[in-house]
Amino acid sequence: MTSFVQPDFPMAHASAARITGVLVRARHALARLGSPAAMARMQARRQAAAQRAGDRDTWDVALTDPRLMAELDCAMLHAQQEAEANGQAMPQ
Repeated sequence: MTSFVQPDFPMAHASAARITGVLVRARHALARLGSPAAMARMQARRQAAAQRAGDRDTWDVALTDPRLMAELDCAMLHAQQEAEANGQAMPQ
């Protein structure tokens, strides 16, 4: 007689196991996001993005205003001379 019992057949559906794994990893990721170190990294990223946006705006204005472009040139020259005098790399 034929037996329909298969002892090695999985009792949980594969999708359910995958979803459980995703939920566990998501819970761990959310816990890490709330840590003080993660908050500090996010704040640093926001500040860097704001700095880049400000630099981009300043450059756009400098392209149309020769006085501002001359000021930026002088500032870059001064930064380069200071870096060379201190034996450091040129600031970005």
